[in-house]
Amino acid sequence: ETTEASFIIDKISSKTVRTWEPIKEFSLSDDFDDWSGVSGYASTTAAAGSAVLEEENTDSYWPSGYFMSQDIGPIDYLADWKEFSWNDITGASTTAKYKITYYQNPDWVDIPDSDLPGNSAGFEISPVDLSGLSTTTYPVLRLRADLSTEDASSTPSVLDWLISWDAGPTPIPNLAFNMQGQKTIGKDSSDDPIYKYSENLSTGADGTLVINNLEFDVYNITVDGSSTGYDISESCPFQPVNVFPDTASTADLILAVHSNNTLLTAAKSVSGDMIPGASARLYKIGYDETQTTSACGQTFFTPLYVGDYILEVSKTGYEIASSTVSVSGQTILEMIMNEL
Repeated sequence: ETTEASFIIDKISSKTVRTWEPIKEFSLSDDFDDWSGVSGYASTTAAAGSAVLEEENTDSYWPSGYFMSQDIGPIDYLADWKEFSWNDITGASTTAKYKITYYQNPDWVDIPDSDLPGNSAGFEISPVDLSGLSTTTYPVLRLRADLSTEDASSTPSVLDWLISWDAGPTPIPNLAFNMQGQKTIGKDSSDDPIYKYSENLSTGADGTLVINNLEFDVYNITVDGSSTGYDISESCPFQPVNVFPDTASTADLILAVHSNNTLLTAAKSVSGDMIPGASARLYKIGYDETQTTSACGQTFFTPLYVGDYILEVSKTGYEIASSTVSVSGQTILEMIMNEL
């Protein structure tokens, strides 16, 4: 008798795993209890929780003055500038105008109107949208207020101001995870498969781990939320991932604070391509939330209660995809969308 067996051999590969916290919103404000948040000023002062024109003489204010914030930035992993807002008190004879400035050697100058329309004249209506500003051209900003009065007995008052921005993703160091392939080498005493590759690993101090000498296979990465405090809220590319021979690939894991019950949704075309910018609505009695899929075609709902939900995913050019999903623990659901 002849017994035949087939073996496949090919070159090894490498895989880089990076763990990140998602993009978050940050802000900086000043309520002008003092001048500690101000880098420069003229004919203005902080008084009783507001910034005002300084008195030239008793009960007589200077006709104009300005003050400027400390540097805002550079900010680690700055993603985008968001908004500038303020609260002030002005009257018929007093004005307060606001500008955004940046450093152009040797001085701080106004951001041109071509990048921030209306900035050269000064803004008088709050808030101001800063989302169009390039973070590369403008990594550091300063806020400026110009105060003026036509009545020496009156002054405008700036009560507070605030600027916000998004930063991230930022690395999560030393995060434990498991990576498991699909190939098996037999079964154990309980008749459960024994996987050829199943390793408990951890990213380093910089949130990165390079795995070398990796055999071609389909690999899936999981994170134990109860022990690490994190759940995978997005994986780019979406797990599991096929590692081909003689390749170097990267998996970026975006992680959220652990919750007992979550839903990670991926929108895919029939051909398997991820669909970014799709609207995903998850709802049931007492819960209704709509999110937009990321650049990697995913969205994450947390925290949730155990139970059945309805998920509807839609995008122009595609048929609406709908499914009932039973959420319990860290639930994952792929939604396949047909093109119109």
